[in-house]
Amino acid sequence: MVIMTEWSYKSIYKEQRKKPNQDLYIIMYNKMRRMALSTFEYEGLPEEIEQGTLEKLLYDEGQVAIYKHKTYGIIMCKVNFVTHNMLGVPLTCNLLLPNGENVQNLNVKDVAIFTDSQTLGYGRRLSVGYWCSRYCDVQSTIDTQLINQNTPLLMLASERKDVEKLKSIIIDTVTGAKALVIEPSLVDKITTMNFDAPYNVPSLMAVQGEIEKRVKEDIGIDSMQAFGKKSRLIVDEQESNDEVLSVMLRDCLNARRKGCKQMKDLYGYDVKVGVITPERITADTDTGNPSDGGNVAD
Repeated sequence: MVIMTEWSYKSIYKEQRKKPNQDLYIIMYNKMRRMALSTFEYEGLPEEIEQGTLEKLLYDEGQVAIYKHKTYGIIMCKVNFVTHNMLGVPLTCNLLLPNGENVQNLNVKDVAIFTDSQTLGYGRRLSVGYWCSRYCDVQSTIDTQLINQNTPLLMLASERKDVEKLKSIIIDTVTGAKALVIEPSLVDKITTMNFDAPYNVPSLMAVQGEIEKRVKEDIGIDSMQAFGKKSRLIVDEQESNDEVLSVMLRDCLNARRKGCKQMKDLYGYDVKVGVITPERITADTDTGNPSDGGNVAD
């Protein structure tokens, strides 16, 4: 533990980085976003509509319109509802085309609209952002405890000039300096002490694991991701996981299937959507040669 007048762990972090867990948030968010974009697969989409782009827009915008433009043909674009009936059902909408052009006051019955979730709004995106923030909050506590373990120093200063000198010593210690140069006058002001600071990093890392499982369930990914693990689960644990996963996937699938039905009714495309089946990559299946399925020569 580090105790010092007018000094704190937060100040130490600010000296090292303005946002110590910003990179971790980006890493976790992008990881979960990639999983979310790889949850569903389509069959029968028009050549102009790329599956990855459709899922990306659904994740980022919540809703996407597929519209047959008289000049550009089949296009995929952002949609904004303008008017609704007394029950809140959309009646007309505006489309923002990829080239920046606006198509206004279209009847929603003339547009195929795909939705990420039946709850509308931001769909799964909001859940991913929230839980990734909580993941980083736990990491901040872990970082603090690791500093406690690495810097058991008590620094006492009565003069302002000594405070500034001791600050630089603490920064050097936290950042892992291999050697410290200390003025003789400061030696008596630095004392090592054992405060028995709490250390529950393993428990905190377990909390991070639970947070990651929640994100996966919210985006429709099996949180029991380890192959072979399900066979070791008790029945109640497995059924609970499957029920939550089933609800999330059914919600997202039903929302997408409404758009598939509109594609057939409006444009004659028999589009189908389903959940991507996980594939276990092993030395036998990952040959490195996608053209013939054979092993790469040694």
